[in-house]
Amino acid sequence: MHILKLSLYITLILLYISSNFVVAGSNQRENPPVKGKEALNGEIEKNSFPIIEMQPDTSICLEACIRRNQMASVGFAVIQEQCRLECNFESTLALLESSNKEDYARGVKALTEMNDNRAVIPLIIALKKDLEERTGLWAWIIPALGSLGDPAATSVLIQTLTINDDYWLGREMSAKALGTIGDPSAIQPLLSAASRADTRDAAIKALVNFQDKRAVNIFLSALDPEEEEQTRKAAIKGLHLLGSIAVPEMIKAFAYFSSEHPETSKRLALCRLLGTSGDERAIKMLQKSVTDPDKIIKQCVEEFLQVQK
Repeated sequence: MHILKLSLYITLILLYISSNFVVAGSNQRENPPVKGKEALNGEIEKNSFPIIEMQPDTSICLEACIRRNQMASVGFAVIQEQCRLECNFESTLALLESSNKEDYARGVKALTEMNDNRAVIPLIIALKKDLEERTGLWAWIIPALGSLGDPAATSVLIQTLTINDDYWLGREMSAKALGTIGDPSAIQPLLSAASRADTRDAAIKALVNFQDKRAVNIFLSALDPEEEEQTRKAAIKGLHLLGSIAVPEMIKAFAYFSSEHPETSKRLALCRLLGTSGDERAIKMLQKSVTDPDKIIKQCVEEFLQVQK
């Protein structure tokens, strides 16, 4: 009897031990240790660096970049974003090496949308290529180069500004881009562009940004009432920003009128500019004009002289 009970106990113990091994093996299969690339969704092995989910085509670049910068004194989220931008740039740049025209165009357009100064040189190269092939990508590249604001693009943008082609639509964009960049070497080409009908408005607006005295006469010519309202406003702003530098030429233009050609609209704008300039020469000119034959000009002069008292 005792032997029977002992055998039963031993059998039960063996069954218990066996069942525990089965459960442990099952749990190990269902919940394997979290290591390396499997350390996702917050399940990070102690002392391991977290790896983000990555697309197959950029995973190698992202993983390498993250591990390369893991000791940086910034948070993981910052490193992740910086690496994503870096790898996006590299993968986009690779598209520019493609012989497939659609992939190449996709790469160029992606570069123009990145707002990344590393894109300046590749975009300059792409623009020069497009000037030969005329695929229309210039319409993306020119504004992007202007937005990036790197003087390195000035030379090629002057080239696109001065193309003598009646069907070329990139001149206006080029003038705007050059005004945004602000490289002084663009001033003379912009002065010439201000004499062309298709680039006059954009060139005058661009010249306002330079505050260069060479633009005074162009600004004065744009005060004529026949000009577009936005062009006149840009010219007035340009003269106002130049201040005393423009006063001598403004005085000459203000004094140039006759009974046949009273130039009321233009002289009224000049009266206001001279009155707000704070320049002693301008005030003396207004004092001489208190008896101006044009009632509108006379009223403007009196208002500003009254302010001076």
